[in-house]
Amino acid sequence: MKYFDVAIVGTGLGGLATALKLNSNLRVALITKGQILSGASPWAQGGIAATIDDPESVESHISDTCIAGDGLCDISVVRHVVENSSEALDWLQAQGVSFTVDPEDPSKPHMTREGGHSIRRIAHVADHTGASIQEALIKNLKERDNIELFEQHMAVDLIVGDSPARCQGLYALNVQSDEVVTINASHVVLATGGEYPVPAPSIHVKRDESSAAKNQRN
Repeated sequence: MKYFDVAIVGTGLGGLATALKLNSNLRVALITKGQILSGASPWAQGGIAATIDDPESVESHISDTCIAGDGLCDISVVRHVVENSSEALDWLQAQGVSFTVDPEDPSKPHMTREGGHSIRRIAHVADHTGASIQEALIKNLKERDNIELFEQHMAVDLIVGDSPARCQGLYALNVQSDEVVTINASHVVLATGGEYPVPAPSIHVKRDESSAAKNQRN
């Protein structure tokens, strides 16, 4: 049994960024069913939609996003992401991501245009944006001794306590040894990607049933 302050399931750009943004005093578990380089993030070629230096284009960006979302967007989430997109780009650059620069103003990233956008607002690293961001984040992650990486570990269930009724960790299957590892954590982040609609949740195993769950799996 292992104890952490935060357990993050998923090592795509979302999971990596979350781990790096957490305070270095926290013990963090980073869990992936494959290798840290696995997943879809490296295949993201296009870039990142961001609004920089033009507050008036924020509303245009929000509108374009909601139109493309065809009624599925949460407007409060869209607004938060758009309004903080410039800050997110600054953070990525601070992590070592070298965005392609604007030839007319090298102090700014070059912006291109993609489907669903009415203006040029896509920052990119040539045509390998996802892979470049992943490389930079993993490099920084390896320098953090508070983060423990669990490769080849598949999350199989969340641990939900009765009192209080809240998530307290997860069980992860070591796909190489076929053993179930219990990871207790004060906070659990699911950065696993996914698709719409969300499938029905699995039946949660209680904390005091860990031994039974392991025996059943074996």
